[in-house]
Amino acid sequence: MTVQCHHSSLYSTPMIQVEALVAPSSQTVQAVNAWFAANNLNFTVLSPSGDWVGFEIAVHQANELFDAF
Repeated sequence: MTVQCHHSSLYSTPMIQVEALVAPSSQTVQAVNAWFAANNLNFTVLSPSGDWVGFEIAVHQANELFDAF
């Protein structure tokens, strides 16, 4: 099958299709951006489709932010 061969021009097509399926909507992106901004947090998008983000925060801040204590 040519799609499975890394020399094929179609090799990355399935991944592109998966990325499109898991990509967040523009409304979701706006909501997440607003939440991070409202809480003075910086984040990094970790995946090509934007469905994973990462951020660093102290445990005590996370407890307060997520009302986990």
